[in-house]
Amino acid sequence: MKTDNLTWANDMIRCCYPGWIGLDDRMNTRIREYIPDCGNALDIGCGKHSPLGDYRNRLNLLVGTDLELKDIKENVGIKVLTVADGTNLPFASGLFDLIISKTVIEHVVDPLSFFKEAHRVLKPGGGFVWATSNLRAFPILASALTPLGVHKWVYRQIFGSSLDVDQFPTYYRANTKKTLGQQLTQAGFAKVAFYSASWPQYFAFSRCLFRFFLPLHRLSDWLGLEFLQAHLIGVYRKDS
Repeated sequence: MKTDNLTWANDMIRCCYPGWIGLDDRMNTRIREYIPDCGNALDIGCGKHSPLGDYRNRLNLLVGTDLELKDIKENVGIKVLTVADGTNLPFASGLFDLIISKTVIEHVVDPLSFFKEAHRVLKPGGGFVWATSNLRAFPILASALTPLGVHKWVYRQIFGSSLDVDQFPTYYRANTKKTLGQQLTQAGFAKVAFYSASWPQYFAFSRCLFRFFLPLHRLSDWLGLEFLQAHLIGVYRKDS
């Protein structure tokens, strides 16, 4: 039986690029640094899985929101789940010690309102850890220039017919370091740290392309070049 493309690509990465650190590892490291003991945390756009699920026993309150009821009903890591738009959250101001948002910002029509709403429901001194697509990276720029149907086809080639990754329209209205920094500052946040991460698996829909680009990913990571750094990860703080 032929190995699916994602499994094959991950095996190749373990063999040929054992030092690779991707989005999940980088974001989880940031979450471990900022997760509050006996505090409140929110995942905006939690979907079917949330990185915060591993910390639910350390938290007093863990809440997840998303637009799709069918998705959050499958999220077993979070007990308190609600359907909500990230630009209009049904929570009191200053309720949460930590907010995360993973690969959501690229789908938001009005990211400034999204950031202002996250700022509103965060406690003073609280942290906002997010990850989103980097529009300056070649795979993301290609995605921005192609219709949603192409995205779905590519992801099915990567993940197989039992696709467990939903595809939503993308707008990329705050998806460069400069724009993100400007809008987060305008929303009232202070920057703590900024990171980037590559995701070689984007090219796993074609094994020939994957073999070609994997050494370039290694070089891009080593030099800190943006053209293959598909994800941006930020840690911001609410000072007041």
